[in-house]
Amino acid sequence: MKTKLLLIIIGLTIWTAGKLFSQSWVPVGTGTNNRVSAMAVYNGELYAAGWLTTAGGSSSNYIAKWNGSVWTSVSSGLGGYVNALAVYNGELYAGGEFTTISIGNPAFYLAKWNGSSWAAFGGGTSGVVNALAVYNNELYIGGNFVFANGINVSNLAKWNGSALSVSGMPNDYVTALGVYNNKLFVGGNFSNVGGATAFNIAQYDGTTWSSVGSVTWTGAPLVYAFANYNSTLSVGGSFYSSDNVSNWNGTSWTGFGTGVGNTVYSLTTFNNELYAGGTFTTAGGTTANKVAKWNGSSWSAVSTGMNNTVYSLAVYNSELYAGGDFITASGISATFIAKLSSTPTDIQPSTQNDNSFNVFPNPSTGQFVFSSTNSTAFKTIKIYNLSGQTIYLNTTQQSEIFVDLNEQTKGLYFYSIQTLDGHSTNGKITIQ
Repeated sequence: MKTKLLLIIIGLTIWTAGKLFSQSWVPVGTGTNNRVSAMAVYNGELYAAGWLTTAGGSSSNYIAKWNGSVWTSVSSGLGGYVNALAVYNGELYAGGEFTTISIGNPAFYLAKWNGSSWAAFGGGTSGVVNALAVYNNELYIGGNFVFANGINVSNLAKWNGSALSVSGMPNDYVTALGVYNNKLFVGGNFSNVGGATAFNIAQYDGTTWSSVGSVTWTGAPLVYAFANYNSTLSVGGSFYSSDNVSNWNGTSWTGFGTGVGNTVYSLTTFNNELYAGGTFTTAGGTTANKVAKWNGSSWSAVSTGMNNTVYSLAVYNSELYAGGDFITASGISATFIAKLSSTPTDIQPSTQNDNSFNVFPNPSTGQFVFSSTNSTAFKTIKIYNLSGQTIYLNTTQQSEIFVDLNEQTKGLYFYSIQTLDGHSTNGKITIQ
């Protein structure tokens, strides 16, 4: 595209602060009336489950769904506490402490939702289900039970879509399941799985069970959460000798700085950072109330956090959601569930025109040209949405770059520019 088509934008808005966005937690509608223990995205909606019996002020027995604007019930719900959710073969699966679905119909600790109705499956289990995960096209089910569909499975079972069967038979209860590097990871209170000695964490490659390196956790450690981050497996729980969060790279264990100050119940990745939720009030030695994030080298607080435990974290519609026992988040009312909002901060007009960069057209229907007027190549162009999420990144080192954002929704976006000669600025563009 010819540079003569470009119009110079005079008086670009410049952020003089180093930080483009400030983060704060906001309510999700009017929230729920009790603990949110598990969340999952299914059919374009966020499902939240736990101890709740209302959501958005309406009856929702232990599970509800959020479409980004309103809460609705999930049919007549479930008959008791929900501990885990997972999507498998186009259906939403729930595990917990319930024994009924749909107002009295039996479903022993397991149920599935097809988008319109609940159903029991596989005969259920004989005790509480704590964790669900999909591995090798099968749904793995962990908890504190002896039988599944009348078969002795000892705390861990798998479902292939038609039948429940045994897997590993840990010698005590299971608290967490995760998948990393084509292996299934299991956390719990056991010392033996599949005939292998494994102290509270084990791995399965589809054929053989084994321990996970040399675990040095002391006391009575328990794993409650797994997450994939930067091509490694992050593990959270209550293992104080490793500051409650550790990292497995497939060969060895490493820490996350000085870790966090108490139990971690949930981990997830969001915007290239690892988020942890739990009972802690410090992370990396600084104040972080119940939720913190790791950027690859250090921990930081996420706003002012919550007033009580965070049990679950999930990403929905490019936003981070937290569920738990809290009733305030970032100092405002947010009952048992909140979402993270990122907004531009410290926006100040420049006192001088910056004619080093051109953007045309602005506003546009989604296509823009960024140009350096002195022909110096761009080092990076980053574009953010209002949630602070990077939606575009270019590092091709050209002096003129065509940017296509046609797939983005209409509204305001922000950009950050750096050139190879050291120039930098920030500004805003509008898709209309």
